[in-house]
Amino acid sequence: MTARLRPLVPADHDRLLAMAIAFNDEDNHPLGPGGRRALQELAGGTRFAAGWMIEAGGETIGYLVVTWSWSIEFGGRDAFIDEFYIEPEHRGRGHGSAVLETLAGLLRAEGVHAVHLEVEAGNPDAARLYRRHGFAGTDRAILSRRL
Repeated sequence: MTARLRPLVPADHDRLLAMAIAFNDEDNHPLGPGGRRALQELAGGTRFAAGWMIEAGGETIGYLVVTWSWSIEFGGRDAFIDEFYIEPEHRGRGHGSAVLETLAGLLRAEGVHAVHLEVEAGNPDAARLYRRHGFAGTDRAILSRRL
């Protein structure tokens, strides 16, 4: 049973919201009002990001959100995996690998030259998954400022 990606549609909002709350609680940064608004916009369609529901065995088991950007260093269009969540009971079955491979093909077809992500320091399982799929650390740190 291989996981597949299905593009988000507005009807996915409630399921997406429930999973996003679970994911953000798991990572100890609860989903606030801004995140809820962003999910609503994502489910309705935005040119700044793409979202997919992850399905396996006829059920929805997670979601994936990618945002779009542009990089001189990477030769043009690049992407950032903003959120990637598979429900705990479905982890360890190869779904994450299937999703990352499918995503790489989708992004290449869209003319994306590089994909980036961040991983919580306390999540070695996720870090191992990403490294197996060619992601590597750099000497740089991501710095953020809320506006």
